[in-house]
Amino acid sequence: MTIKCRACKREIARGQKTCYLCGSPQSYLRYYMKTGISVFILFSIFSGLGYWYIAKSLQVAELEKVQLSEQNSEASLQKSQQLKTQMIELNKQLEIAKDSASQSAQLIERLTLELDETKNKVIKAELQADETEKRAGWLLKLNRQLKAQVTRLTEEAKQLDVDPPEEKVESITPSKTPVENETIQTAEKEEAAL
Repeated sequence: MTIKCRACKREIARGQKTCYLCGSPQSYLRYYMKTGISVFILFSIFSGLGYWYIAKSLQVAELEKVQLSEQNSEASLQKSQQLKTQMIELNKQLEIAKDSASQSAQLIERLTLELDETKNKVIKAELQADETEKRAGWLLKLNRQLKAQVTRLTEEAKQLDVDPPEEKVESITPSKTPVENETIQTAEKEEAAL
């Protein structure tokens, strides 16, 4: 009786343990064991290569991640230094602005004081102008009175047949004659008494 070889499929005698043509074992266990071991070895080799490739890829990725984080940290450090320098410059500008603002405030204060002093001077000048105007009105009134007295005295002198003085009296102004000054001073005293 004959059977077919498990590997080459040729006819061989039933009790033979190996094929006389290809040399493959004819028992199930031995035949499949060699195949299983070879598959296991191939699987182990490919698994080891895959594990090595994945580990290497992870190392490269981790290295790239570290380099990227270092670059980011350097960039952020540079940005923070730039921001610090900008902040220092802005603080200097702020101090300059504060100084100029305080100087402006002092200037405004000084100008306000000068304006108040000028207003006070204007008010005093207006008061003096009012007093001068009142005095001028009083002097005008006094001048009219004196003119009326001069005309009355002139008429009385005509009635008494006395020659009137040749000087023509136009108006009496202060500080022309000592008599007029005394008359004005007495009139001022009378007005102050009122």
